[in-house]
Amino acid sequence: MLEARNVTLARNDRAILQGVDARFAPGEFVAIVGPNGAGKSSLVRALTGEWAPQTGEVFLDGRLLTAISRRTLAQRMAVVPQASLLSFDFLVEEIVALGRLPHATGAATDLAIVTQALVHLGLEAFAGRRYLTLSGGERQRVHLARALVQIWPASESVAPPILILDEPTSALDLAQQHIALETASARAQDGATVIAVLHDLNLAAEYANRLLVLKAGQIVADGEPAEIMSDQQVSDWFGCPVDVWRDPGRPPQVRARRQRHLRAAKS
Repeated sequence: MLEARNVTLARNDRAILQGVDARFAPGEFVAIVGPNGAGKSSLVRALTGEWAPQTGEVFLDGRLLTAISRRTLAQRMAVVPQASLLSFDFLVEEIVALGRLPHATGAATDLAIVTQALVHLGLEAFAGRRYLTLSGGERQRVHLARALVQIWPASESVAPPILILDEPTSALDLAQQHIALETASARAQDGATVIAVLHDLNLAAEYANRLLVLKAGQIVADGEPAEIMSDQQVSDWFGCPVDVWRDPGRPPQVRARRQRHLRAAKS
């Protein structure tokens, strides 16, 4: 269980998160959603220990995150950031294999895991390609594969892993968005904790079994998509009039209403 308890975060004298309490359990796929500047990526940085909160703490299985060694944490938690600054022209398979560095499972096991992750994301044909020759979307998929191999269980006795994705579909085309989120969803079904910052509410509602909605650094809603998504709620979250469709047996779908602003001609 990953928990944020009364987390307050400020950067450059500006409050970003204000008293956030959130729990993320094994087997959950939680989508963090909200308007720009709500604090979504900042919450991710607090949950991973990248940014230390001014008040409050983050706990993993009841232990302070700061009390856990970085290697132990890396064996358990993998993060895909919004953007990577990686500039080494490694082969794709070499970059994906970097995810196994915190482990000591042997070359044969690591190679098998890398191969499986590449296949899961449809990247097997890219294994021998140079990273710097790839498009932005292809690079994003490579980093997702790296994160998958980092938390890939080599035995049944390991603790449930945590996969944290910050805008994982931002550079992906339609088909690849679904492949990436299907892969993340499958990890949750296998018992992992999956946390993803998503901007597309329709994708969030389709793949996540829980939405955590942030606005102005505070949690304003937390629950299953079908329970918390309504015309009024979503309009309030984003300051934009929307319609929410509900079809039996399907997740709710959102469409913003087009607003026509007529400007009088200047005389």
